Amino acid sequence: MDLSDSPLAGYEPDGKASESPGIFPIFARFGDTVERTLASNYQQLPLFVPVVLAAGVVFWFAWGADGFWPATAVAGFGVIGALRLEKTSLRWAAMVGFALLIFVGFMLIAARAYNLDQPRLERPWFGRLYAHVEKVEAKAALGKEYLYLNTQSRQNLPSRVRVARDLEPDRAPVVTGDMIIVRARLMPPSPPAIPGAYDFSERAYFMGVGATGTALGEVRVIEKGLKFGNSQFLQQPLSTLVQRRISGDAGAIAATLASGDRGAISATADEWMRGSGMAHLLSISGLHVTALVGAIYVLVARLLALSPYIALRYSVPMIAAIFGAMGAVFYTWLTGAEVPTIRSCIAALLVLAALVAGRDPLSMRLLAIGATFVIVFWPEAIMGPSFQLSFAAVAAIIALHDMPFLRRWREEAQQGSWLQKMRHNTLSLFLTGLLVEITLSPIALYHFQESGLYGALANMVAIPLTTFVIMPAIALSLALDWTGLAGPLWWLTSVPLNGLLSIAELAATAPGAKVMVPAFSPWGFGLFAIGICVVYLLTSRLRWFGLAPILAGLAIMMSSSVPDLLIDSNGHHLALRGRNGAAYFLHTGQGEFVRDMMQEQLGMQQGLLPIEQYEWARCNDDICHIAIASTDTNPPLHVLVTRSNRYLKYQSLISACKAVDIAISDRSLPKGCTPKWLKIDRYSLRKTGGLAIFAHDRRIKSVADDQAHLPWSVYRR
Repeated sequence: MDLSDSPLAGYEPDGKASESPGIFPIFARFGDTVERTLASNYQQLPLFVPVVLAAGVVFWFAWGADGFWPATAVAGFGVIGALRLEKTSLRWAAMVGFALLIFVGFMLIAARAYNLDQPRLERPWFGRLYAHVEKVEAKAALGKEYLYLNTQSRQNLPSRVRVARDLEPDRAPVVTGDMIIVRARLMPPSPPAIPGAYDFSERAYFMGVGATGTALGEVRVIEKGLKFGNSQFLQQPLSTLVQRRISGDAGAIAATLASGDRGAISATADEWMRGSGMAHLLSISGLHVTALVGAIYVLVARLLALSPYIALRYSVPMIAAIFGAMGAVFYTWLTGAEVPTIRSCIAALLVLAALVAGRDPLSMRLLAIGATFVIVFWPEAIMGPSFQLSFAAVAAIIALHDMPFLRRWREEAQQGSWLQKMRHNTLSLFLTGLLVEITLSPIALYHFQESGLYGALANMVAIPLTTFVIMPAIALSLALDWTGLAGPLWWLTSVPLNGLLSIAELAATAPGAKVMVPAFSPWGFGLFAIGICVVYLLTSRLRWFGLAPILAGLAIMMSSSVPDLLIDSNGHHLALRGRNGAAYFLHTGQGEFVRDMMQEQLGMQQGLLPIEQYEWARCNDDICHIAIASTDTNPPLHVLVTRSNRYLKYQSLISACKAVDIAISDRSLPKGCTPKWLKIDRYSLRKTGGLAIFAHDRRIKSVADDQAHLPWSVYRR
């Protein structure tokens, strides 16, 4: 590796560094080994800046404000330890740099959380709401439309709230900028119903939303406020135009690609896209921005090159890059300027800058710069699947195509026939899709407990189809629509869109198309992430040491224990995992959302069965008595669950409680109810939130355990 331009030019790690102090000679030899390893990978060390910053962010999510002094101690120990080393050593730089970056990452997310700490609704509220519409978000798959409203802190309400209403096509639209009046019922942002489930209260906190609720009547617009500077000025008409030209889900997908409006996509199509691993095509991000910027860059460059006057006097690549940058910024604004789109826009601008400067436009350094930018301004984004999936996918692609064997194949194919080029491109595309699928599957399983098995094959066709056929066809159809002659072109555009839906349906509904696993330990996922960073960011043989944490992380993921009992935060819904591989639900006719959530956490593909079908359950309309046997050696746990709101005889309930290990109710249980182990009722759940109970080791995990240290938690200490 060429280090002639680095500060280490002329540095010899076997020289002065070998005299570094150590208590035992083995420590000195270990220090020399570390020094040589760092020197051989010197050019790759800056790539770990966002990784170490992210570690500080994760530290805050794990500890909250309580982690300030431990984070300070990490920085302090790093500096003190480094001061005992030679100042010319890489160990000194690495220890100081990494320790300080962890502290900086911690302070970035702490400062952001402090700045976003706005008043939130403490108890349910009902009344007439006067507010300014900041954003309108349609969700056709849910049949809902969400209005993000600015109350301007009137009526003793949080400054920003979210109100949902039914999505009806004939209703007068509400757009950003309107001043409205609506009767609404508001609630505090809901925490996870069970441990490990999706936490909307966290998302609401970082969005500045202090309450959520439902519109109870018609929304009345008292002042229209749409202005040209608002993206919805073009977004909504553009989406409507595309859906008029192309009907059905194909038109809804075309509207999404053209304007970012996902509101018209049906629940069925949405399920197909998610089940096939193609849902990323519906989220305006790197693929779409890259396709647009690339098309603009090539088109402008080719057109300008036709003029000898311009080509000989001006920098054609720079002019094309400027037009591409303008297109990226406009498309980001038009599609709503969501964080993933902004992230992709920044990456596109960096690629354009690299092209103008004559540098490699697709490199790990540009990826690291983009990741660092996101962490600095939106540090909470690294905990979400969007950030992790997008950056992991790009890192996998760059690392694969930087492999020597693939570079050699590419050079050989460029010198060969068209058949060799096509064979190389097909094989390269397959390997890329396969590696991306292997990289992203554990991330998807960690966040969603499910992953599509045919995603790599589906995306091999879907990504080129979207990038090189569908998006150019939509752009050309829109460009010619004003002439009235684009009818045949719109029909031609619908053909690949329907083909895309067919691919999604086939990949999502084929036998064995989806794998589901129970929720697993974040420690295993953390080891996997560390290993991926080592393998993809290093270039020497040292990278293969990253396989050890990857395999260890996967082993921990697969061996994580599964709860035997899940209880929601109200005590009303309960799911039980039987030893026969099936799972059972207490109220089969109610709580569809909670039931699906519990099904995902237990990793059950076949759905939850009625509790009456469990062989060790005895139920009537009011009470269920359940026995849970986790192993052959441990005695079974006996559980008493109330399942109605009818009056129960006091003495009978007291006697029943004494005979069981756990008593569960969504009401308040009397003081005389004293089970042998746990008493779970309305009042105890207010302190703990939803519960996961592991019968084999008598262990309990609560939502409060995961959240008590975080500023948005209702269970804060």
